[in-house]
Amino acid sequence: MTGTPDPASHQALVLVVDDDDMERILIREALENAGFLVEEAVNGVDGVKATEAHRPDLVFLDVFMPEMDGFDSCSAIRKLPGGEHLPILMVTGADDTESIKRAYDVGATDFMAKPINWPLLGHRVRYLYRASEAFRQSVESQAELAEAQRIAQLGSWKLDALTSHLECSHEALRILAWDDPSQLNHLQILLDHIHPDDQQKVRSAIDDATEAESRLDLDFRLVRPDSSIRCITARAQPVDSSASRSIVFKGTFQDITERKRTEAELHHLAHHDSLTDLPNRVLFQERLEHALARSARDQTLVAVHCLDLDHFKDVNDTLGHAFGDRLLQDVAERLLGQVRGADTVARLGGDEFAVIQCQIKDPQHPKKLSDRLVECVSRPFHIDGHEILISASIGITLYPDDAADAEQLLVKADIAMYRAKAKGRNGSCFFVAGMDEAIRQRKDLERDLRLGLEEGWFEIHYQPQITADNGAMIGAEALLRMRHPERGLLSPQDFIPLAEDTGLIVPIGSWILRTACAQAAAWHAEGNFLRVAVNLSPMQFRQAGLVTTVRTALHEANLAPEYLELEITESMLMHDTANAVEVLQQLRHLGVNIAMDDFGTGYSSLSYLKLFPFDRIKIDRSFVRELADDQEAAVIVKAIVALGHSLNMQTTAEGVETPAQLSYLKNESCDEIQGYYFGRPMAADQFNRMLHATEAGVATPQSR
Repeated sequence: MTGTPDPASHQALVLVVDDDDMERILIREALENAGFLVEEAVNGVDGVKATEAHRPDLVFLDVFMPEMDGFDSCSAIRKLPGGEHLPILMVTGADDTESIKRAYDVGATDFMAKPINWPLLGHRVRYLYRASEAFRQSVESQAELAEAQRIAQLGSWKLDALTSHLECSHEALRILAWDDPSQLNHLQILLDHIHPDDQQKVRSAIDDATEAESRLDLDFRLVRPDSSIRCITARAQPVDSSASRSIVFKGTFQDITERKRTEAELHHLAHHDSLTDLPNRVLFQERLEHALARSARDQTLVAVHCLDLDHFKDVNDTLGHAFGDRLLQDVAERLLGQVRGADTVARLGGDEFAVIQCQIKDPQHPKKLSDRLVECVSRPFHIDGHEILISASIGITLYPDDAADAEQLLVKADIAMYRAKAKGRNGSCFFVAGMDEAIRQRKDLERDLRLGLEEGWFEIHYQPQITADNGAMIGAEALLRMRHPERGLLSPQDFIPLAEDTGLIVPIGSWILRTACAQAAAWHAEGNFLRVAVNLSPMQFRQAGLVTTVRTALHEANLAPEYLELEITESMLMHDTANAVEVLQQLRHLGVNIAMDDFGTGYSSLSYLKLFPFDRIKIDRSFVRELADDQEAAVIVKAIVALGHSLNMQTTAEGVETPAQLSYLKNESCDEIQGYYFGRPMAADQFNRMLHATEAGVATPQSR
């Protein structure tokens, strides 16, 4: 049927017979990717005709089809000229043992259970094709049989079921690692060298095949004389034995150890995370379903812990992804040390882990485990000379209390984990009813942030910055807003925290820089040489490409760097001081100004003023607000102004709202003021109108 193609150079043709259009498409794609040519037939009748017309090298045959099913098709193909040795791979439903048995009865070469394992399909078909080629060649030429069997590790054997007398070919003996054929002449001798766990399976399979006079097909593990274990597949057919009035089987042994090892490796790769070797999401789902089934039988609880590392992205951004990978491996090792052997720790992706806690009888146990998980992650990690402090947020769900299936348990554990983050991180939270809506709102807002960046919903409002001594307008602070098409104008407090959590603050921050620089350049073109101040977020400051982003924004706007001021907070400098100093020095080298925002609210501001190259100190509005009523606040403001001047730094007071506050700041020689007294943050067009209305660049108080 197939001619004499050379497997090394011949591109094998596979005929796929299946009435399911999508199944045929998927099989074709998998086989073509594996290097096969593919023809198709939509039912059994067409499959038989296509076999005769195209003379394929292998037939891939579905069992259940209209007009002629796979069994009848297989029988008909076997009756075609040259069809007796054509390899036929039949596809049956999972655990459909009756179909499998019948498939071999009608002459199938091999079977595959649905659902099909797509990564293994090409390997399976290639293996079957090569094995069938070796077998075909052995039939065509007895002289080549021994060599073909050696290459395919395929040996022949013969068994008299009545006497249990066993005969093995030279290659079969080699596979079984038996030197003397006279010592392997009885079935019981072979059984004694089969792995103890497989002996009864082999004995029963032979007995069943003998009783039914049917094909024998089974895999077993053989313990060789040198104690090595090999995987063997045995196939046999009953032959005409009327003369001996016994059932005689003739068949083959094949060493499939390497194939089994490859399949096991592929299975492991498909079910485990390549970085940590923990179960992946696929295996986690399987184990969770098994745990729920057992829990239903045993009347016990199952807990799912969804764990996410807090601010893990910062580690990647500052120390690199290779360092982050090392940290994930160390976290995985610690998590494994906190669970029992029956539990499962999995990595679902990124910095997200999950734990299945099985057979829980005490409802307090999930909380105790989550506390241990949080504690073990919070201990310092030491990697390549760095000490890393990180924390974890955990969401917990219970079966059957919170959900009845694996998917919903994981979804709700994820929701509870986000709630743990919202409560301050470094802790755990059980799922409770109503969390769904809060997370839905969070996800809606995240979607709006992404959409807003694409659709231009963001806008910048500008607040004037005024010289305290003569009221001249010298700059403006750029403040982000989002104009939602349904919710109207949103303030930063509504969306900035989520933008930070999701990392969207980085592209948003880049947009702010470009837009603010372009606006400053537009003011300059009209003769108004104002400075523009832009706040940097912590995540944006830690981005490796910050300096390049700033340089690009200045270049695109054709703005001189001294007209851009970058505002940072003290907390941004505490994560990695050495790196922060380097970044600020690079920004100063560009020529931009650097201001410390919210000065006086941190814990070590004085030391930071000495260490970092600041041009300006911005006095926090909380001190300015209390000037009239709190003598301590007035003293603090006075001291900050004096400190700034002693370090050759300018001072800007935020939150100035009254003439009394302005008067005090002028008397203390504060350099600049910013606040509602001279203007609220306003859209660019409104700011421009105010700028044009200002006489000689002198700002006037605004009505409140």
